[in-house]
Amino acid sequence: MLAYSSFEHMGLIVFFIGLGPAATFPAVLHLFGHALGKPLLFFAASEIMHNGATYHFVIDAQSRGVWA
Repeated sequence: MLAYSSFEHMGLIVFFIGLGPAATFPAVLHLFGHALGKPLLFFAASEIMHNGATYHFVIDAQSRGVWA
């Protein structure tokens, strides 16, 4: 989903650059905002996955596997 969003944003940036000089500066701002924001989303997602992984599957002879 995140990669699809990047394609959409790059399409918007190319579209705005094609509109002419008046839209080039906002397109470049959008480019930098996307270039800074997307890695932060990936870093946040990996941090949540790393710190939130508290569930471990335990194999027990009596219970045949429980979430601990």
